[in-house]
Amino acid sequence: MKTPEDIDGMMRMMLELASEVWVLRDRFSVLEALLAERGTLSAADLDAYQPGADLAQHLDGERAAFVRRLLDAGAGRVELGTT
Repeated sequence: MKTPEDIDGMMRMMLELASEVWVLRDRFSVLEALLAERGTLSAADLDAYQPGADLAQHLDGERAAFVRRLLDAGAGRVELGTT
């Protein structure tokens, strides 16, 4: 059975994840609209893009940091919005 602390940790993780997702959705929508308005890049271009080795490595590091923030939030090691 889960303790109240476990449930609190899960809620912190969920809220941290929800805040990250919303920021990304908001910024991505703005970026995509600006690029399309200026004729710079289409949604199809974004869908077809394959990152090079340097960007792939950077994304791997960002993903690891993101997962670490979620797990830290779940364990109560960080306050929401401070990372």
